[in-house]
Amino acid sequence: MNIQTSDRYRYMVAPLYLAGPESSMTVLGPDWHHQGYADRTSVFVYRCDSRLVVARQRIYACDDVPESPDLVWHWEFTGHPALEASPVWKVKFSHRTPPEFPAAVADSVNRWTATPRQHVPPQATEPLAEGEWMADHGTNDVTWYSPEDRGLVIARKPEVPGEEGLRAQRRAPWVFAARLPGAERLLWAGVASAAAPSHILYALCAGMADQRPVPRHEIPQHGPVLALRVS
Repeated sequence: MNIQTSDRYRYMVAPLYLAGPESSMTVLGPDWHHQGYADRTSVFVYRCDSRLVVARQRIYACDDVPESPDLVWHWEFTGHPALEASPVWKVKFSHRTPPEFPAAVADSVNRWTATPRQHVPPQATEPLAEGEWMADHGTNDVTWYSPEDRGLVIARKPEVPGEEGLRAQRRAPWVFAARLPGAERLLWAGVASAAAPSHILYALCAGMADQRPVPRHEIPQHGPVLALRVS
């Protein structure tokens, strides 16, 4: 994962999906090239052969940080099969998403640019099952709930030829989110189109299930979380 920093952190916080944002971390690695700015957005490109992935980071003023995570997107990744082609998949995250999640996408795109896209396999959610998340099976999706009941993943089932409502199913995105304890309000949210590469979906599910502490300068205020002071 391309998380980079030179700062010393004060805390180690777990689980990852509740660790909160960390502005000192660098999400994109050296293979991403900055293309400039457009409409308060910083644009980066990762290119391999004829394929490319575009990353857009929304730039906020100090008094312009959104309180509601489901209104404004902070990171957006789009996959393009050719230079001038429309995107075939999209992944985006709200402002308060832990940076490890967009970093997981940035770290995984080389596999999509180098190999043909594959259909989403059922094993994309294996990290959730192994992490003892509870699965609620619906007609076209499976909703996964974390053991703490604060993490949420809506995973779309693989497409079945001839299935009723297939066109609508293709439009429905995967959802990754964390919420306040005992409330429906979201702390952050991420969505991935149903056509997103399977290894990216797997990486995001692995992040949701990750119980290992990650470094932070501050303890998240939406607790409870496990926070160990290291300095």
